[in-house]
Amino acid sequence: MTTEARDVCTSDLVDCMNLLAPPEYAEEGDPIGLQIGRMQDRLDKILVCLTVDEQTVSQAKEVGARLIVAHHPLIYRGLNSMASSTYPVAEVNDLVRSGIGLFVAHTNLDVVPNGVNDALASLLGLEDTRPLKLQPRRDMRKLVVFVPKEALSSVQQAVCEAGAGRIGRYSGCTFGIDGTGTFIPEAGASPTIGRVGQYEEVSEARVETVVPLRYLEAVVRALVAAHPYEEPAFDVYPIESWRADVGYGRIGRLPREVSIESFVELVKLKLGTSALRVYSGSAESVRTVGVCGGSGGDFAELARDQDCDVYVTGETSYHVAEAVSSRGTAVLVTGHAESEMPIVSVLKKHIAKNLPVVKVVQAE
Repeated sequence: MTTEARDVCTSDLVDCMNLLAPPEYAEEGDPIGLQIGRMQDRLDKILVCLTVDEQTVSQAKEVGARLIVAHHPLIYRGLNSMASSTYPVAEVNDLVRSGIGLFVAHTNLDVVPNGVNDALASLLGLEDTRPLKLQPRRDMRKLVVFVPKEALSSVQQAVCEAGAGRIGRYSGCTFGIDGTGTFIPEAGASPTIGRVGQYEEVSEARVETVVPLRYLEAVVRALVAAHPYEEPAFDVYPIESWRADVGYGRIGRLPREVSIESFVELVKLKLGTSALRVYSGSAESVRTVGVCGGSGGDFAELARDQDCDVYVTGETSYHVAEAVSSRGTAVLVTGHAESEMPIVSVLKKHIAKNLPVVKVVQAE
C-alpha cells in the first residue's frame, strides 16, 4: 500500500531518509537515526533544519510539526542527567513533552550523492563533480557457502530473500563455481548424502554473495533452514565495498575560469554571507574547485594534492589554511552552518517527493 492511501508514520520517514542517506555510510559511533519518538507515531507535518535549538523547537510547536528532521544530532553524547535547563537537555525535554520526534542524518548525509557536499557544489555551479575522498562501506560481509547442485536455487533464493545479494539497485546477486565436496560421516551423524563411515564425493557449487551486517543473522538462519545438509559448510568474511560517488567533499569545475576575486563574491552571494575568511595565497584565477561542508580541515591537503585552484569549507584551522594557500590553493572558510545550509532545501524536496501527503516546513 502506498503512503497516499494510508496514514504516514515515522517508520515511513525513516525509510524515506534511508533512501537518501543509507545509515551504513555513517562513521562508526555517529548518533544517527531516530533520536526521539516512536516508529509508529503518525505524521502529517515535518520540520526540516540543520541544527535543533530552542528556536527550532519553538517553530516546530508553532507549525504543528510532529517530527523534526535535522543534520546535526541533538543527542551527540550520552546524557548524564535530564534535570538540566541547558542545551541539549532542555531541548530534549521540550520535544518529549510536546510529543515531537527527532530524526538525524549526519555523516551518512555528508558522503552520499545528493547530500551535503553535492548540495554545496551544485549551489556554487560546479560541474563534473566527484568525491574529494572516497568513503568505504564497512558493514558488509562476504558469505561463502557450499551447496549440492540440486539444492542450489533454493539456497540462493532463501539467503537473498533474507537480505543477502543486494548491490546498489540490483538484487539476487550471487556468484558460483562448480567443484567437488568430500566428507566422511562419523558415528552419530545423519547424512543427507552417503553413509556413516564411508568416504563421499559430491558435486557442489561454491556460492558467494554479500550481506549487510544487520541482516547477517537472519541470512545465516535462512541458509541453515534451506540447506539440505545436516551441517552446512559456510564462511563469513569482513569486506569493504566502495562506490565512486560516495565520499567526503567534492571536486568539480566551474563552467569557465574566473578571477579569485569574482569567485569569492560568488560564494558570498550564494551562501548569503559576507563573513568569509579568505586565504588567497598566490592564486589569481579559479576553474577547479574543492568543497567540503562543515569541518573540512582534514581534507584541505587533499584538495591541494588534487590540483584544486580553491578549496571551500565551513571551518579549518588558521595553520592548515595558511599551509595549503602557500602552496597555490586558495582557501575560503565560510562558517560551519553556512557551508551546510544548502542541504536543508534538499531534505525538504526529498521528503515532499517521497511522502507527498505530509507537509514539509523548512526551519527559518
